[in-house]
Amino acid sequence: MKSHNKLAIFFLTVGSASSYVVRCVAVSQELARRGYESKSVRSAVFSLGVPNLLDHRKSWKRVVDARPDVVVLHRSSNPVDYQMIKKIKKLGTKVIFDYDDALFELKLLGRMASYSHLKKIMSNADAVTAGSHYLCEFASKLNENVTLLPSAVDMALFNPSIRRVNHGAGITIGWLGAGTPYQVPYLKILKDPLSALARKYDFKLKIVSALSKAVRAEFTDQPFEVDFGLDHWVPIEQIPELIADFDIGVMPLTDDPWSSGKCAMKLLEYMSMKLATVSSAVGENKHVITHGRNGFLASSPREWTDDIGSLIADPDLRKELGENGYKTVKARYSLQAVVDTLEQVITELYDTQPT
Repeated sequence: MKSHNKLAIFFLTVGSASSYVVRCVAVSQELARRGYESKSVRSAVFSLGVPNLLDHRKSWKRVVDARPDVVVLHRSSNPVDYQMIKKIKKLGTKVIFDYDDALFELKLLGRMASYSHLKKIMSNADAVTAGSHYLCEFASKLNENVTLLPSAVDMALFNPSIRRVNHGAGITIGWLGAGTPYQVPYLKILKDPLSALARKYDFKLKIVSALSKAVRAEFTDQPFEVDFGLDHWVPIEQIPELIADFDIGVMPLTDDPWSSGKCAMKLLEYMSMKLATVSSAVGENKHVITHGRNGFLASSPREWTDDIGSLIADPDLRKELGENGYKTVKARYSLQAVVDTLEQVITELYDTQPT
């Protein structure tokens, strides 16, 4: 058998560009730096997120022909995936299923088609890696080998050295996200607290997002300044510079099953930049944040108002929480820390196989 760091590992997925970059491309590149033969493949999609199954089958054929030691199948769980997993396992390839959203909660027809074989694939995988505790809990009902694998932050990219710290009047409260109509309920959580704070403080809300019309309409004519920023999406490499002038990073979420599965990615990116943060006390946020130490968790409009207000008023508190948040990411959520965990999963798959 090959030594572990000589193993060939393929990452395969359909669609979801941002998730693919974070959980496949970046991780694959880090494994390659460690001596693995590691590649990532992304299949095409049709409109509305429906997978192009013909293209996906071609991608799978490339993977099967390469006979890798490990396939990490990210999110994709359609009939083609199920058929090809059974085929490649017969060739001796280990299969890890990886996911970072509560795909089992989706009810849209196109998405349901994309993940129609989710449970079967989880059950048949040699291991499952999940981006949040909520997702681990679901997967554990279907597979005995489940590992928490957070979405990793590339701390060389999200680096506090590029921060433009505001030492004068006027604070920038920042939000980073997709800006689709589905995000509007999250952003609406901020409206009343920020309106209340606008009567006392000078600040602006900066939204770094490829904004939908619904988001723009919701935040037009507010009693506080709003910087809508982008009108198109940009590569991840450009994001740190766009959030470099944030003083406070916010991550509002509605308290529901879909949000409970989220992996706190934007929160971690803020923290990697040494930003003080306020986030909803929902899902994985509660596992990342120790309230009052490395950030604030808010569960009501009053708590959002009080927490953001205290950060606006106290630059030393912003610095303290930002420093502690940075340490949290470095220890548990950096690209290096996350790939250490994935290496351990892979090693155990081979160390526990029959001799």
